[in-house]
Amino acid sequence: MIARDGPKFVGLSTVWRLDKEPTGLVQGNTGVRREYRGRGIAVTLKLKVIDFARRNGYVKLKTWNASSNAPMLAVNTKLGFKREVSWITLEKALA
Repeated sequence: MIARDGPKFVGLSTVWRLDKEPTGLVQGNTGVRREYRGRGIAVTLKLKVIDFARRNGYVKLKTWNASSNAPMLAVNTKLGFKREVSWITLEKALA
């Protein structure tokens, strides 16, 4: 899904299907240009994907979120996404 302001692309949310889950979709890479943030564009993009999934018979939609991205966590929570058990990435500096 793409959000535009005239000819200018201002937001994007991608969606795809996984072969192992034919009744579900994955939504990711939702982003809005900085100067357009705070206007509900990300919510609208995600709502359009939810509508697309429902109209096309999908029963599940997954997304992911960086734990440090509080604004997008709030969007996903507002839209009814539930947290699942997740991986924790650990890193060790070797030098």
